[in-house]
Amino acid sequence: MAWKIAHFGPYAPIRCGLYEAARDMVRADLLAGHESIFVDVGIPSTNEPARVGVKDDRAGFVLETHGYQDAFDSDVFVFHAGAPDNWVVRSCAPIIFVLHGRPLMTFRPEQYEGGMKSYSLLADLARWPRIRAMLSFWPEFVPYWDVIVPPEKLVTFDAPPIDTARFSDDGPRANWGNKRGKWNILIADSWREDIDCYEVVHGALEAAKRIEGLKIQFYAIENKGGVVPDCWSRIFDKARDLGALGDICGRRPDIAEAYRAADLLLTPHRIAVRTMVECLCCGTPVVAGRGCTFTPYTAAMDDPVEIAEAIGRCINALENEPESVADVVAKAASRVLLSEHNDRMEVLYRRVIEGAA
Repeated sequence: MAWKIAHFGPYAPIRCGLYEAARDMVRADLLAGHESIFVDVGIPSTNEPARVGVKDDRAGFVLETHGYQDAFDSDVFVFHAGAPDNWVVRSCAPIIFVLHGRPLMTFRPEQYEGGMKSYSLLADLARWPRIRAMLSFWPEFVPYWDVIVPPEKLVTFDAPPIDTARFSDDGPRANWGNKRGKWNILIADSWREDIDCYEVVHGALEAAKRIEGLKIQFYAIENKGGVVPDCWSRIFDKARDLGALGDICGRRPDIAEAYRAADLLLTPHRIAVRTMVECLCCGTPVVAGRGCTFTPYTAAMDDPVEIAEAIGRCINALENEPESVADVVAKAASRVLLSEHNDRMEVLYRRVIEGAA
């Protein structure tokens, strides 16, 4: 059965992983035969208003933003970010709320910033009858969400869906020129208050002391007005001293080219964040936090020596058994295909929509 589905979130290509995930979910809906639209709710943190009719044209798929009026007759709303209360109460569609954030990321602001409701807001929303399900893409977080989300509403998938028309091993590779090494580690995760790349980069530096020709390629480096925080310049200086400093850049629309060019991605996460699974879809292995089920190369992310050893194991495997590495990567990537996502979403949509009748 085909339904009309409205996704609500901030329109922020390249700048926001939440938007990229919503975009891929819209495309998945359309591939499954549904009518699916994206409603821009604006970006309050930067005072950017909602926009209608803006187009994001990438990898053969054009997403066009819609206004609230276009969503009114939808069968279900998917909230990646909330819509105005005075509009939502005039509609009748059941709601699926997507838990994009990490539990700690929602808890810390409320704990330390007086008057801010973040964690408690999610707890309140979970008990609102209009919200029929709260969807997380990471089973590792179930013990945390289980505290504030009723079990009958908490739905968990294995990982976020990834559009392999954008992320695959077929395509151009970044040209790092003289910044390229014999072995290239890519660090490309966003910096967040609850987790960033500070600790893992020390593992990469430790690996550079052990592995000849290793270079660290730094992507998604946060900067204001093109200026990188001075504390990070000290780390870059150390990488330079070790002969391991590669490219340094901010967020890039061509990140897939870096994924393909790298020998491995080093991530501080153990959950399947988009950076990790996008890279796997591009055919490149990952070194991740201990307990990650998407890679055999794991370590405690606060232990530079253990990280260096995991990097060494990955590089040794790439050098001596590349076919085995490729097989592991392909199996992991198969878990995030849009088709796999659609099979799970079809069950969820049917439960939420028919349960609302």
